[in-house]
Amino acid sequence: MKVYLINTPGFTETNKVLDFLNSLNGPISFNYNNAPIEISDYAPSFDKLFAACKLYRSTNADIKEDDFVVLLTEKPNQSNWFSASKEKNIFVCTSDWERFSHIDTIYSIAFQVAENLIQSILGLNIDNIDEKYVHFMLKSCINDFCQNKFDIIAKMKSASICNDCLQLVRQKFEGNMEVFFQLKSILNRIRDIYELEFTNLQIGQLSNVVIHQDGTFRFEKYNLEMQLNPLRSALYAFFLKNGTIKYTNEDLRNNVDLKNEIIQLYRYFKRQIEFKNINEQYANLYNKINNDEIICTIDKLFQQEIDGRRPNYPSNKSEINHEINKTIQIDQVKDNYYITKGINNSVSLSNHYVKWADGII
Repeated sequence: MKVYLINTPGFTETNKVLDFLNSLNGPISFNYNNAPIEISDYAPSFDKLFAACKLYRSTNADIKEDDFVVLLTEKPNQSNWFSASKEKNIFVCTSDWERFSHIDTIYSIAFQVAENLIQSILGLNIDNIDEKYVHFMLKSCINDFCQNKFDIIAKMKSASICNDCLQLVRQKFEGNMEVFFQLKSILNRIRDIYELEFTNLQIGQLSNVVIHQDGTFRFEKYNLEMQLNPLRSALYAFFLKNGTIKYTNEDLRNNVDLKNEIIQLYRYFKRQIEFKNINEQYANLYNKINNDEIICTIDKLFQQEIDGRRPNYPSNKSEINHEINKTIQIDQVKDNYYITKGINNSVSLSNHYVKWADGII
């Protein structure tokens, strides 16, 4: 997937936006043509802004039908919107951001680029707004409408996606989740910039987490490791892999896709520890028995309270947090990012800090 950035003459920092967008790995390639696009109107209409994108498409044979064109312009638009997308064409207003945010303007612009790419792929239509997925009441979701422009900071500081929109993400990005993960990582990085500046912390204090199939979680920067059993490895790997996406207990109990993801992770960790001691001739039988046991274990993990017996998910989550605390000696930074807190089944660490030692997942 390719995204082509263009700009009007009054915006001169496109290269900085480009460098930031390309700093996070993934299948999307961001590109920039250094030839400015002229728009004569002081405050152009949406039609003229999108027409500039279409004109650029028509004069550049390298741009494919599925590629995106993003116009960065210092010009305000007639509707006074921050940005909008239509038919794989996007515009972002680059001026006046200092009124709303104290961080460098390039991050606010990059947030708008990533947000609009997600919204375009989700099929959100500015000419026929679906209020289930475009929120006129503030939800701190990236699809908040932000009629009060100062509300934009709430979603930039959260980089969150509400449950309704997350269901649409799973549907529209099916088979292409790596594209979503790259865009979400961009949003998460900008959220991190806000949070770290607010708490007077530096991004350099955070460590990558390298996940090994034997249940070892290595915190590279701290030169520390912790070891978890296969079940807890699967749970913590699930939290890390999904980054800041929040899931309720009901989501984990009832959503088949989420449960299958945890089952696959449990199988991944369990096989490394137990399968290596099984003779090859018994492998198929072992796999069948083991698979049934894995599914049963995950089903029991999230079951509702029965006859006064609590499900063992909360205790496993608590033990994971205990091991993290014991291993890396939690302080304010680590507590904010590595621990799973309260009812949110997630961590606050962006998944671009997560690596798999064998590169399989």
